[in-house]
Amino acid sequence: WAPSNTPNGGWGVFNQTALIRMETTEFDMYGTSAPGFSNMNLALGNDAGILLVKQYASYESPPQSSDVDLIGIVHYAAVLVFFLLTCFSVALQNPKQIAKLGSAFVLLVAIAVVPELSVKLAENSATQGEVEWDDDWPDEWKGTQVMVFEIDGQQHAIGGLEPQTTVYELTTLACEELGITTQIEQQYLGAYLVSFNGSIGDGWEFTVDGTRSPVGMSDAQLKDDSIVEWRPV
Repeated sequence: WAPSNTPNGGWGVFNQTALIRMETTEFDMYGTSAPGFSNMNLALGNDAGILLVKQYASYESPPQSSDVDLIGIVHYAAVLVFFLLTCFSVALQNPKQIAKLGSAFVLLVAIAVVPELSVKLAENSATQGEVEWDDDWPDEWKGTQVMVFEIDGQQHAIGGLEPQTTVYELTTLACEELGITTQIEQQYLGAYLVSFNGSIGDGWEFTVDGTRSPVGMSDAQLKDDSIVEWRPV
């Protein structure tokens, strides 16, 4: 079991190689504590100090995380076997056998590595990018900080404001100028944006110059010409 320290919270149940499922509650938010177990009870707590205790019937038991990934085990066992056979063929100096077993070994390694590389590349492509300048924006905005909101399918943008240091400061100022209402909660890890104009959805995320920030909006630093975009998750 491992807590998900994100706005949506929850606890992930893992085996040796993969996530099996997410355990969630109606009070989920940032959480850094592992669950607690006792006889027929499961206790889940978040960083807001809310503790939820689930009680199971006498014939039930709390969810277990001991599921075995048989495919993963077989795969890694096959990699090990072909590696040992390849080494044995090298020791016997059998070129044909080395070529056959070596090819199989490389193929098995590629099957394991390529999907992970694909995921990493996809994540980088999704989080890194450049913001294209909108031709509808006034030329006076160039070289200044620009804030863009996508709310209920409509885009609201403003630029030429006095430079701000953080995304939180620029968001607050831009919303005041555009007449957009916000709900922002001060949580353990800083300010968390709940809604724009009452729209909550599945949450909100921001990018700075096309890149997702590894920190919250209170700590995300801006340049004098940064473009910040808020979109629903």
